[in-house]
Amino acid sequence: MIKTHYTCSSKNREQGAILLSAIIVTFVISLLAASYLVLSSGEYRMSSRTFNRSASFALAEGGIDYAIHALNTESSSGWTVSGDTWKRTLSDYVINAGSTGTVQIEIKDASSSTPTVYSVGSVSNASGPSVSRQVKVVLGDSSSGGTLNTSLFYAKAVDAAGNNVFAVMYNSNNGDEGVIYYDDETSSWVTNYDDGLRLVIDTITDSSGNLGNMDVFGWVVTGPGGAIDFNSNGGTFTFNSFYDLDNGVATTDRVTDDFYGSFDPQTAPTGLANVSNSSPTFVTTGRGSSRVTAATWDGSKNYVYSGGGDVLTVSNGDALNITGDVVLVVDGGGAIEIQGDLNILPGASLKVYTDGDFTVSGSVNNSNVAENLQIYGTNTTENEQLFKLHGNGRMTSFLYAPNAAADLKGGGNQGQFEGALVMNQIKMTGNYFFLGDAALGIIDGLINVGGGYIVKEWVELDDRRVETAKYSMN
Repeated sequence: MIKTHYTCSSKNREQGAILLSAIIVTFVISLLAASYLVLSSGEYRMSSRTFNRSASFALAEGGIDYAIHALNTESSSGWTVSGDTWKRTLSDYVINAGSTGTVQIEIKDASSSTPTVYSVGSVSNASGPSVSRQVKVVLGDSSSGGTLNTSLFYAKAVDAAGNNVFAVMYNSNNGDEGVIYYDDETSSWVTNYDDGLRLVIDTITDSSGNLGNMDVFGWVVTGPGGAIDFNSNGGTFTFNSFYDLDNGVATTDRVTDDFYGSFDPQTAPTGLANVSNSSPTFVTTGRGSSRVTAATWDGSKNYVYSGGGDVLTVSNGDALNITGDVVLVVDGGGAIEIQGDLNILPGASLKVYTDGDFTVSGSVNNSNVAENLQIYGTNTTENEQLFKLHGNGRMTSFLYAPNAAADLKGGGNQGQFEGALVMNQIKMTGNYFFLGDAALGIIDGLINVGGGYIVKEWVELDDRRVETAKYSMN
């Protein structure tokens, strides 16, 4: 028998070790790549689901508007009517590539003074399961006010002539705009932006709906037959998976003409207690860089100014601090000008009722809570009252002046308004950023709405408890 002996040299052992190491490294890299693909796929699915949920919610609210318009015009044309129940399905809305939307609407007790509307917005996605959200509203007359929902920007006429104008929605209940927060509903981390804003222009003429270069992350809604004009750089947009304001996804399917109703002006309260007619006294304290010139309204008094002229001025470098709940009434056309800072401290609030002009070039309410500063324009003559928000200042407020004109003009960088804006006429120039705060949209009775039926009770049905059990739309 011949025996063969194999010898492994040192060189051969080294080559074998190198080969084995390469195999192990390749295997590990393959595992890491596979894990990354799984994670990336998961992140994409979560962001896609969040996006589709936002779109389905906007569709459901659009269905509510559609139903209210039908009731206000007493027109059941196109609806399936059975007794006192109206049903309708609207379909083939293009949400983005591969996704389409459908709205299913049912009106119960349509002929009564308090009909109930159920609306389901659904988004089907070729690459994943469909997503739907259901909203229930109970309607009534307009005598005691209603809710804004996502219609946080309203005017009869809008002229957006700025170079860089954005309109988008966030929710201050989830923190500052653009922050990352954990969404319990979708069990994922999401960005505090939302492309479900409804920018309403109640117009039927081309010249009254010029949105120019404006980027609207949401929907543009007009009255019946309304016309909207965008320049080549403007339009309606949805978010990509990164919620990037500079790289939104353009869409042409987010302009509708189903807005209804009108907004009624508020009147100033009378019979206020603890009224003062004196202007704030600004006092300088501290030394060097810590010097502060400020005045404080602590809630122990309310303030009423009658007559014209400059009734309240906060000069550049001054600060008016609100530390309690204060009401300010201006009657007789007096002007308010905020060049410095108007600060609403935690736990405080300021309500302003004025029939005069209101000018802001400083910083107003940096608290991130628009509900804490409510400003009502009480002038009843169209466009006689002017709200000027100029410069790089940031203003956070619920600003309701349905007969007034607003001039929003960004400075060298960008002017910014956060909250809700209801005006007769709005002009936007320069670089301007409008942030609608969804937290305002669900506050009942914040506004008075005319035009027949309005929302009295609003709830999203999500099966989380008995009171929000979903309604069968069969």
